[in-house]
Amino acid sequence: EYELQTGWVLIATMEYQGVVYGSEIIEYTGQEEVFLPLTFFDTSTDLSAVTVDRLHAIFSMPTEGILEITELWIISNFGDYTIATPDGVGLLEIILPEGASNIRFETGALGDRYIETENGFVDTLPLRPGVGTHELVFSFDIPYNKRLDYHQPMNYPVDAIVILTPATGLDLEGEGIVDMGAREMSGTTLRNYNADPIQAGGSFELRIKGSGFDDSGPEGSSALTIGIGLGTLIIAAAFVGVWWFRRDESSSEMAEEESIDHPPEDEIYEQDRQALLRSIANLDNAFEAGEIEENSYQERRIKLKTKLLKMMRAAEHD
Repeated sequence: EYELQTGWVLIATMEYQGVVYGSEIIEYTGQEEVFLPLTFFDTSTDLSAVTVDRLHAIFSMPTEGILEITELWIISNFGDYTIATPDGVGLLEIILPEGASNIRFETGALGDRYIETENGFVDTLPLRPGVGTHELVFSFDIPYNKRLDYHQPMNYPVDAIVILTPATGLDLEGEGIVDMGAREMSGTTLRNYNADPIQAGGSFELRIKGSGFDDSGPEGSSALTIGIGLGTLIIAAAFVGVWWFRRDESSSEMAEEESIDHPPEDEIYEQDRQALLRSIANLDNAFEAGEIEENSYQERRIKLKTKLLKMMRAAEHD
């Protein structure tokens, strides 16, 4: 038994149905009583409530003949249960394009947090209820020779997609792919694309063209690989208005984060609003075409409209 000391940091934890839950972290200031409430949930293997809120993808060519793709996934669980398995083998499978190799992760590794599968990998971390409660950052390579029809199957619905490429060398096209123009970020000019939302069971598809590799100057593909990963993905997240990373202020990348030129708040809000409106319109079209059942349609539409209303109300109070 220990006597609490002023300045100690306190947290309560518990394990329920194989998942560890924690309370908020507080600093002890000498009070007689300390309350550390925590919330826990039943566990289920049902993945029907999983949605990818945002998928950010960076396409670059640091080495001739190799296309490098870095992806950030922001994932929500709209259920009232934690998604996990009793044995901890994981359920959240990410499918990669055919020919993908050299998979790398921002945190964890294959055989550790991630388990390799025939078509990609499984994330073994439990998926707790809530909006944006789960994040994935990973990279992989694909052979490339001036042209590629990119096809990445999606197990879960994706609400919004943002793509970044070097300013020159690679061109993207395809149904629902919108070129938003080039932008200057942290001394590097990048081209920004938006893509239509994807229904569960659909795929992220586009055509990539161009010579790609160019190490002749700071605007080339090799420049995009400098600091790729967290720093560049944070820039991508800034385009659609949400800072998804809660990073330690002592991290070596903090200086890069602080140097980012943010788009105006009204522009960010409008991009978010338009993305949600497109999601609702695409959902309506899919239902009218008989591609999804009415129950799934109504449930998904309510979730999207709730997001839109919350965003609009938050903007009104700013």
